[in-house]
Amino acid sequence: MEIKHTPGPWNYIGNGDVVARSDKYCGGEKDIASVFLTVNDEDEANARLIAQAPTLLTELKNARAFIQEHHDSFVESCTNLATGLIDDYDDILTAEASQDLLNGIDDAIAKATGGQA
Repeated sequence: MEIKHTPGPWNYIGNGDVVARSDKYCGGEKDIASVFLTVNDEDEANARLIAQAPTLLTELKNARAFIQEHHDSFVESCTNLATGLIDDYDDILTAEASQDLLNGIDDAIAKATGGQA
């Protein structure tokens, strides 16, 4: 069973009640998905986060692609053609750090999308 998030755009409206909502289409008919929260600081912060979740996910995917491109380029430039290995210890640490960052981003995206890319 494939579970998908409600696509954006979500909006935050702070007029007395805190509301985050998105227009979505189900079976060809327009439907409204809404979250109405009581007004307090925590709920208001949650509503802002919910409203920006689709944008945050998109930008995280864009950042991941950018980091991957630079990671691949860095590893290629540091790799010894004769051995196929990175010889410099600092370069190895940098490559490992960027790969760890990519792995963390992949985990966050998987959690946000239920494992869907």
